[in-house]
Amino acid sequence: MKTTLLALALCGAPAFAFAQSAPVAAYEFLTVAELKQDSDAKLLFAPAFDGKTEVQLARLPGATTNNRAKFVATYRQNLELVNQHLAAVTAAGWELVQASPGTAASGHEYLFRRLKK
Repeated sequence: MKTTLLALALCGAPAFAFAQSAPVAAYEFLTVAELKQDSDAKLLFAPAFDGKTEVQLARLPGATTNNRAKFVATYRQNLELVNQHLAAVTAAGWELVQASPGTAASGHEYLFRRLKK
């Protein structure tokens, strides 16, 4: 009899009565963005990461036929530098949540998050 009454009580209770609200995770965010102005390029951090708000990237030479090999080599060097900084950000516990292609005036933008400490 007790089992039947308990079963009826549980079946008749609204589902939300048993739901427990999970604590909402609080995150902090970090944006890493490439800024390109003419042939000048920088990697920006907001807020500062590892004490840096920006890192200078190598100046790209003009992309003419004569400079193509130098242009590609410099561009590759910049990509490697960006990848090193992105790897450092993830090693510090940040999780990549969004990557955007950017615009003509800017390069890629990366949004990271981690749980607030």
